[in-house]
Amino acid sequence: MKYFFNKGLILLLALVIFACSKNDPSEMSSEVRLMEQESQLAKQSGPTMEWIIYCEGSCEECTGTGIKVKPTVYECACEENCALKVSRVQVGPGPEGSHEPVLVDGEEVLALIAQHGTFKEKLERSLSQRYGLEDYRIQQIRVFKSTQSFVLQYVLSPPDSEQLISLSYLQEGSEPAYEVDCSGGCIAASAKCTERVILGDPIQIECTCEGDCHMDISAVGTGSQLE
Repeated sequence: MKYFFNKGLILLLALVIFACSKNDPSEMSSEVRLMEQESQLAKQSGPTMEWIIYCEGSCEECTGTGIKVKPTVYECACEENCALKVSRVQVGPGPEGSHEPVLVDGEEVLALIAQHGTFKEKLERSLSQRYGLEDYRIQQIRVFKSTQSFVLQYVLSPPDSEQLISLSYLQEGSEPAYEVDCSGGCIAASAKCTERVILGDPIQIECTCEGDCHMDISAVGTGSQLE
């Protein structure tokens, strides 16, 4: 089963349950169809943007340690011969990665991160408790922004391993943020269970494959997990 998460979906389900309790089946089905149409229009409207943040340079720490996470900023491991780079990937709604990356100065996306934060404490706690990782290398950070939504996705690997792990953080407006983590096996041997970010307004996150791949959702700032 493929899992999907959008904060607005919780409200939509509540409205559907309320409609079922108040109306007869014919009235309910037309209201549900209307809500689905409005939801689809919301997904397709509004500007969306994607950036990739990474470190590039010649010093050993630059490639070995990766990105250092602080509460509102990112840094590279060494100050000389290692620079924080930002590439803009996409403008407009649609599937992720439909445009070639373009190197930019990064001022806009770094201001967004300063505003929303890096979710450092939740990231470190989840990697320690869920994956048993205290030491790891963050290879890149993907940032997604629309009118309604802000998403950070960390792509990292354990020491001396080519295994990639991702953790994603979704925030809508001034609402609390949520951590989304897809893990488990896939029916297709060549597939990998991870989060896929779908650009739109609002932004959505789904797991990438069918099988034992499942989605864990928890509120940032708490240890509570949502089913």
